[in-house]
Amino acid sequence: MIAFPSGAVSGLVVAALFRYFMDIQVKKVIAKYEAALTDRTEVLKTDLSIRAHETTIGLTRLEELRAKAIQEIYTLITTWQELFLEITQPNLPQRANDEGQLTQLVNWSQNLVRESKKLSIKVRDSALFFDEQSYQVIAKYGKLTMDLSIDFYDATFGAWDKSKQPNYPALFNSFDTERIKLRENAKGEYDKAQRTLVVEFRKLMKAERTQKVADGQK
Repeated sequence: MIAFPSGAVSGLVVAALFRYFMDIQVKKVIAKYEAALTDRTEVLKTDLSIRAHETTIGLTRLEELRAKAIQEIYTLITTWQELFLEITQPNLPQRANDEGQLTQLVNWSQNLVRESKKLSIKVRDSALFFDEQSYQVIAKYGKLTMDLSIDFYDATFGAWDKSKQPNYPALFNSFDTERIKLRENAKGEYDKAQRTLVVEFRKLMKAERTQKVADGQK
């Protein structure tokens, strides 16, 4: 057996105890660091989850606003088209007297312009809900609708002097001539813009329905 001096033994014991306490301190520091790291990770996960949720809510709200805008725009389009069809129908209904007939024709012309203005305002106010490509399709249709309406009113009653006794035959003939032109003018660029608009609306609504289905499957 090897004998160690008592001083050497004491030194070894002290060294061992020192290493033991150092290990304990190191482990405590590591444990504290790991706990802090875990807490920070959980906070980060929660923050990211909240941000993702907010983004989802934001997108859903935008889709709702866009869908509502499409519905309102299409309602205004339908109203304008109903007026257009009344004006351009093959045989106009006849009132009991010339004064009543003239009032009906003037109202048609004015209402056509009024509804086209409502449509243009709604398109302008809804611009933020659409991307540039979709908005250009909608805006083009709105402009063509406005142009047709104003041109028709200007050609029928825009220059009519209401302070004078109306020349009923001349006014009726002018209205009849211009309503035929209106029907013909709508067959070109306007008709194409209308078809393009319907396709664009269907594409937008389909995309939103697809997104909602995908969100529901998550």
